[in-house]
Amino acid sequence: MPALLRLSSPDFGDGESIPERSSKDGGNAIPVLEWNAPPEGTAELVILCDDPDTPVGTWVHWVAAGIDPENRRIEGQLPGDAVEGRNDFNESGYGGPQPPPGDGVHRYFFSLYALREPSGLTAGCTADDLRRAVVGKELARGVLIGTFER
Repeated sequence: MPALLRLSSPDFGDGESIPERSSKDGGNAIPVLEWNAPPEGTAELVILCDDPDTPVGTWVHWVAAGIDPENRRIEGQLPGDAVEGRNDFNESGYGGPQPPPGDGVHRYFFSLYALREPSGLTAGCTADDLRRAVVGKELARGVLIGTFER
């Protein structure tokens, strides 16, 4: 079982509403994310954000890889040489919450993984690529759940 990373945000608490400025229509700003030091031996951090509550199944909002394990925070953009993959809006990078109007509250799972080996992921990778890349390499994981509705 992987160790626990404490993933949090000054923008919203676990289970609380993601700010409008981080929604797709409200500015599409990546929410600030912070975490504790990953376990010794971490080679890379990767992030996946998805919404399991859509009428069409799980919707991928963000795939990010190549994050230096020395980083403890993301604010505004990815640090250093990190790369972003494709989201289900068929765009590269972060795609904020945009649930169908009147569809109720959706949950957005921000998952941070600490990997013992580099993922090998490059710009344009998919969520499935990330999910395959973490198998057998995961040292620790943290999850922060935000909500949003229109």
